[in-house]
Amino acid sequence: MIRFALASLRYHKRSTVLYTLLLVIGFSLLLFLNSLLESLPLLFNQTKELITSSGYQEEESFILQQLRQSQEQLRLVYTYIRDLRLPLLLAFFFVFFLFGQIKKDQELLAWYQSGSSVYAWMRFNLAEHLSPILLLAIVFSMVFLIFQHSLGNLVLETHLKAMDSLNELSVNIQVMEDDSLNRLLIRFPRTNQALFSSLQLSSHEWFRMFFSSLWKTLVTLGGLLGSMSLCISGSYSYWRYHQWKNQSL
Repeated sequence: MIRFALASLRYHKRSTVLYTLLLVIGFSLLLFLNSLLESLPLLFNQTKELITSSGYQEEESFILQQLRQSQEQLRLVYTYIRDLRLPLLLAFFFVFFLFGQIKKDQELLAWYQSGSSVYAWMRFNLAEHLSPILLLAIVFSMVFLIFQHSLGNLVLETHLKAMDSLNELSVNIQVMEDDSLNRLLIRFPRTNQALFSSLQLSSHEWFRMFFSSLWKTLVTLGGLLGSMSLCISGSYSYWRYHQWKNQSL
């Protein structure tokens, strides 16, 4: 079945290019948002260790409270963006799958005349739609291994920009009237460069975070598109099989 699916992808070159483009956009968006969500607890824990080791015992509880608020706000923002974009993305795939079935009507007729079942057609379409997703996951894994440092900085920079927009990057200066807290503002890194230097995760942590995000993205997108593929190909092929059977009577 995989061999027939790959042959079909090569035969329908234009559709394959469009499908691949949609997959790259959708996979990249979901993977990036999942990476942001997965990295939040890691960065929070490392920031907590940084504050503790820097001798801020008196201010630690207040700072951690601010960090937890920032973490929760960022989590809600990233989750909202993901939940908002995902239905729109799925709508594009729905239209693509539906028109793809209509375009392959003659192939379905040949499939019907060969005596193959609707279930075999569904499995064929499922393999055709999921094969590029698996290939894309391999490509993204290779990209991460090559550009791990750059992608890690991109994640950190996105967090910082998001926190800036929420006015939660650091404790509000107007609230800090206490001398010890004013001293903290001077000593604690506040520029992007200093924060990057302080919060660099280890290669192992980035590796674990990325592949956890990759797995979630693969399961989410693969599961949704697989289910959509089965529903559309099954419904359309069953309807056409019923029509052709009635015509032959």
